[in-house]
Amino acid sequence: MPSALQISCITKHYYPETLDNFKKLCSILNLTYTEPSEATCCGLPYFDKGELKAAKNIAEYNLQVFGQNDIICNNSKCLNCYQIQYPKIFNNTVSHNNATHLAKNSKGINTLLPQISAKHLESISGHYFLVKDCCRAEWINSFIQKIPNCTWTLPALNNTCCGAGTSMAAENPEIARELSKTLISEFEKSGAIAMVFEDDICRKQVDISANATGIPVKTMNIIDLLMLNQQ
Repeated sequence: MPSALQISCITKHYYPETLDNFKKLCSILNLTYTEPSEATCCGLPYFDKGELKAAKNIAEYNLQVFGQNDIICNNSKCLNCYQIQYPKIFNNTVSHNNATHLAKNSKGINTLLPQISAKHLESISGHYFLVKDCCRAEWINSFIQKIPNCTWTLPALNNTCCGAGTSMAAENPEIARELSKTLISEFEKSGAIAMVFEDDICRKQVDISANATGIPVKTMNIIDLLMLNQQ
C-alpha cells in the first residue's frame, strides 16, 4: 500500500519548493506515495491553544482521511501531533484504536535517512546553521554524522525555541520575535551560508522576524538540503 504524504499547512502555502523536493526525494528512494487531496491541518494550532473540541473534530476527520495508510510527515511538529496528541485525545473513546494505529504508522523524514545512499549524502557540502525542533530533536546528531562533508553550527542552546511554539507567535508576538532574533544573531555570527530547519513552522517564524528587521537570512528545510545537487 502506498504511503500517504502528510504536508504541513506552512509548507503548502509558503514553501512549495520544499514540497516539490519532498516528492523528488520519495521518488529517488523509489517510495510509492499518494497525496490525499482532502487532507487538512493536523490540528496542532488548536491543541497548542487548548481548543480541544476543535482539535478533536479535526483529528476525527484525519482518522477518516488517512485510514489504514502509513503516513510520512514532512514536519516534525505535525508528526508529534499524530503520535502523541491523537492517542491522548481519543483515549477511552471508540476512536482510540484508530488513533493508536495512526500514531504507530506515522513516520518522519528521519525514517528515510537510512535509505539514502552514502554517495548522495557525500555530495552535500557547505557550512550550515542547524536549528533543532524542540519537540523531536533526538535524531539530529545521527543526521549530522551521515553528511560528512558539511560543517555544522548549532545554537548556543542546542534545543532552543524559535518563538513559534505553543501559539506564542500569536499570543505573545514580542517575545516570539525576540526568540527568533536570538537565533538570527547567532546565525549571522556563525558565518554559515544558510539556516537549516527540521520544521517549516520554525522556519517561517524566523523568516517573518528576519523580514521585519530587514536582516537577509537564507533558510531551508532539511529536505531541501538533502536535495542539493540533485536533478
